[in-house]
Parts: sequence; structure tokens; C-alpha cells
Amino acid sequence: MNQHVHVAYKGITLADTNHTYRICETAGPPVYYIPFESIISEHLVQSESDVTLCEWKGFAIYWNLRHNDHIIENVA
Repeated sequence: MNQHVHVAYKGITLADTNHTYRICETAGPPVYYIPFESIISEHLVQSESDVTLCEWKGFAIYWNLRHNDHIIENVA
């Protein structure tokens, strides 16, 4: 079921969408997945972290948040 999700950091909106997927994963709290086209990416920089693979969800790349002169690693 799609639910409204608003993702922000210190007043910077990173996503505001109704196109989400709430997934209940094993041994953890529910996780919301947001389609890439719903992300406001002007403050995101692709991380140099390795790409990971989940046998159920597929490949994942990671994103750092650039805020002023700081980088917050792997926020997405």
C-alpha cells in the first residue's frame, strides 16, 4: 500500500511522495522504499560505497547528503 512520506533534514526536503512501498523485513522495523524519481536529489551525491545485492530486492547503490560544508554518508 502506498503511503505519504516526507523526508527532510534541517529544512531540506529530500522526498515528498505518495509513491512508497512499506516493507516488513525479517528481524527489523518496517522500511519505506521510495522510487528514485520521487527523490529531490540536488543535495545528494552518489556514495563511493560498494554496490550491494539482496537476493529479493536486487542491487542497491548508496547516496551521501551534502549539507553546507558537511557530507553525511550513506543516508539513502
